[in-house]
Order: sequence, then C-alpha cells, then structure tokens
Amino acid sequence: RASQSSWYYPEVAAYANWVNNNTEPIYVNDPRALGELWESIRDENCLADFPDLPESCGSVGIWYRYLRTPTFIINNRFDSQQIFTRLGAPDNGSPLTTEYVEYAGRQMRASLQQVADSPKGDGLFVMSCLEHTSNTGLNVIQVDGVTYGQSLGDWYFERNNVPHVLTDDCGDLPCGSVGTPCRLTI
Repeated sequence: RASQSSWYYPEVAAYANWVNNNTEPIYVNDPRALGELWESIRDENCLADFPDLPESCGSVGIWYRYLRTPTFIINNRFDSQQIFTRLGAPDNGSPLTTEYVEYAGRQMRASLQQVADSPKGDGLFVMSCLEHTSNTGLNVIQVDGVTYGQSLGDWYFERNNVPHVLTDDCGDLPCGSVGTPCRLTI
C-alpha cells in the first residue's frame, strides 16, 4: 500500500497551446515534459501499448492504469503548481485564465475517475482548492465531514468505517473544502 500527495498529472494541454485551440496533452507537444520526469518508472506494458508515443507513459493519468500497488491519492483538483508553473497559465485572474483553470479542473476530474472506479480499491481524497500541497496535511481539510488522515488510516488498516473515495466536487471552479488554507480566487 502507498499514499501519494499531489503527483497526479492528468492529460492537460499547456496553456500556450490551449489558447490556440490545441488541446493535445502536454507530453505530445513537449515529449520531454513528463517523459524525463517519470522515465525511471515507465511501465513496460504501457510502453508496449503506446509504441508510437512512449512519452504518454510519463503521464500519471496514463500509467496509473498499469499501477498494481494499492494506492491512496490526495490531490487538489485545481493544482496551482501544475496550472501556473508546469502548464504556464498566467496567475492574473483574467477571464481567459479562469476559463483555463476550469478546463484543467474538468480534465483532472475526468482522469481521477479511473481511481474512484479502480477494482483494486484505491483511495482518493480530492479537494476543490487552487493549491499545490500546502493544504494536504492529515487533518487540515475535510471532504464530506472526513479528513484525509481519517480516510487514509481507515483505508490503510482496512477498517472500512469511513469512505475511501472522497471528492469535493462543489463546482467547476475552486469552491472550497472545509478547513484552511484553501485558495479559491484565480
């Protein structure tokens, strides 16, 4: 069993490409983007399934389906490090940036659905905040009245007293999990 914090990268286009109506995931336009980052853990089955685009196996949203270890993931649906730093969106509150944040959040939600549906019983704790990791402490934020620490411990020790898949899906933009800190403004 393993728990990962804020490492989940869905298939999202870089901001500069997205504003030009190119929604290919970042690894298509910049093969080094995620391929070099995750090369040490590329799965051979994934590489066999994507022989023409091995860089796709560097995307957690792709290689997650090859992961055999039961995993509990905690992530912000609007990961500020991914959106503003990695994907290059300006952190300026403009209508275009707001639209991009909404797009990135939709992509994250769609990609994380495979974790929620995992037959191996993976755990998932997703907050609706525009943050990276500052709010991922064990007892900092609640989703549906349950903290990450409560859900993780219950999942890890297989107690099954609280839900193991918790998603704060209160809207298409950051809308606030219970607790602090939680950046909501773009």
